[in-house]
Amino acid sequence: MFFLFEFSIIPRITKPPSIRRSRAAAPFDSAQGRSAPHGQTDLRIGRIIQSLMDHATVVVSGTKIAAEIGTTRSEVWRLVQQLRTLGVEIAGHPATGYRLKSVPDLLLPEMLAPLAKGTIFSHIHHYYRIGSTNTQAMEAAAAGAPEGSVFLAEEQTAGRGRGGHTWHSARSLGIHCSVILRPPGGA
Repeated sequence: MFFLFEFSIIPRITKPPSIRRSRAAAPFDSAQGRSAPHGQTDLRIGRIIQSLMDHATVVVSGTKIAAEIGTTRSEVWRLVQQLRTLGVEIAGHPATGYRLKSVPDLLLPEMLAPLAKGTIFSHIHHYYRIGSTNTQAMEAAAAGAPEGSVFLAEEQTAGRGRGGHTWHSARSLGIHCSVILRPPGGA
């Protein structure tokens, strides 16, 4: 037996945001060279952002980033392009590297893990775009995912709330998440 705790925090917007439409590539699993499980975010993307944040005052070479995340320079370039389509502002400097223009407003596991340390929220699953975090959490709970598994999305296309009401949550305009909780003595 399990319970799902789902919530969305959406700021009040006075003017509709302009949303750029882009052809963002599916996340890739570096070990297999194919899409990450269930559209889950490629962990290398968060590692690129973390590397650029760690070196915020300097330009970081593609070679250095590739060595840090264990891939090639051309794959770093592809991942940087994917980040740009998601709205992350990264300056590219020919022959020298990349620099983060501003800290992105993303809920990446690498950024949240230190904040969740010592809590039950140790398994963070991140998605840039998903139908519903609740649906994904229910499937994972049925498959035996541990208590405290968190399913975060930057954008939901089939989110649902109380009474079966549906909504579309625009990218990076709120916190959309579901958490698996298992009551003591549950079956």
